[in-house]
Amino acid sequence: MFWTLQDRLPKELALAGLMDMAVANRWLRDSCLPAFNQHVQVPREEPGTACVPWIGTGLAEFLCDQEERIVATDNRVHDQGLRLQIPQDPHRFHNVKVTGLVHEYPQGTLAVCHGPRCVARSQADGQLRESDTGPSQSERPDPGIGPPTDRRW
Repeated sequence: MFWTLQDRLPKELALAGLMDMAVANRWLRDSCLPAFNQHVQVPREEPGTACVPWIGTGLAEFLCDQEERIVATDNRVHDQGLRLQIPQDPHRFHNVKVTGLVHEYPQGTLAVCHGPRCVARSQADGQLRESDTGPSQSERPDPGIGPPTDRRW
């Protein structure tokens, strides 16, 4: 459709005899765009909005850079010259040779994730940030938003 408009617009301007930029812009705004909008717009069938609130994972998880890395024999992940230590995990004896994702968030912090679990969070300089490996305060969704917590899986 864009190509159709892109191809048709110069021909319409020539047919209207418009050679001045200011006059052509005024014609587009006052005549061409309203006629086009009337032609392509369809009234909505239902009242309300089609937008729904986001109730999934925090958006920071989608807006971060993610790179796959393999844990070295010293239980560290090497990423961009940094050595990110993975603390002892009650679920695994060690993480050596495990493939995980290093998440780099917009504010500069880093996280090492294995599957759905975050196993380490670090400052931008590679220092372990906190013992709690859950989402940081800035990465947690609003408490009022999210799936119901009364479900039993």
